[in-house]
Amino acid sequence: MTTPSRVALATVLTLLAGACRETAQLEPPPPAPVIKAFAASTSTVAAGAKVKLTWDTTNATKVEITRVGTGAVAGVDDQAKGEVEVTIDAESLFVLAAANSRGVRATAIATVGLEGAGAKVFFAAVPETLVPGSTATLVWSATGARSVTVTPQGQPALDLKGQLGAGTVGVSPATTTLYQLDADGAKQQATVKVGQVIDAFTVTPTLALPGAMVTVSWATSGASRLLVSSPGRGVLLTETDPGKIAAGSLVDTL
Repeated sequence: MTTPSRVALATVLTLLAGACRETAQLEPPPPAPVIKAFAASTSTVAAGAKVKLTWDTTNATKVEITRVGTGAVAGVDDQAKGEVEVTIDAESLFVLAAANSRGVRATAIATVGLEGAGAKVFFAAVPETLVPGSTATLVWSATGARSVTVTPQGQPALDLKGQLGAGTVGVSPATTTLYQLDADGAKQQATVKVGQVIDAFTVTPTLALPGAMVTVSWATSGASRLLVSSPGRGVLLTETDPGKIAAGSLVDTL
């Protein structure tokens, strides 16, 4: 007579064998977005004047223009190609971001200055908030700068590939990170915030008698501090080591 455990095993093996006969059809990833053009109709205007921003992209499902320090520019509406008119009351840095359905992004920048005003240094992160594992773009404008560095707090300076007066660089921090731009001694800061995610949390075994030992395991992303607690018993563990926060375990007695 076949035992229940053998029946279950036979069923699983049968299902697996059947699955192996089928060839998975994987769809190719969508092509990366491309920004063909992004420009302002003029680079310098009088305060209160209007400027046209024009753009042309391909392979993008989401298209937006952000004015640094102000927010999204109205009228873009995910159009692959178009133009929009904006009023310039102060020197402005505009960032065009184009993304495909998988979230792959391309960025470009355009600056508009005010007549008679000195050049202003801009520095920003687009977007400012990430989910763990995704990428933000640091953008800057420092007209005429001869020396530019971008440095994450507590880490070495980034490789800017020779970009000086204006540029972009992608970053994927594991946790919330402050970046500092230094352009000929003029400094600006931008913070990329990383959301906190609990990727896994398990207790083994799931059934145990009082006095038995269990192993509590976890995996997280984007966290800088971890607490493990038990109802009625309080905090069992406080962890600040990045490696142990990302993945770890503890043994507890019930």
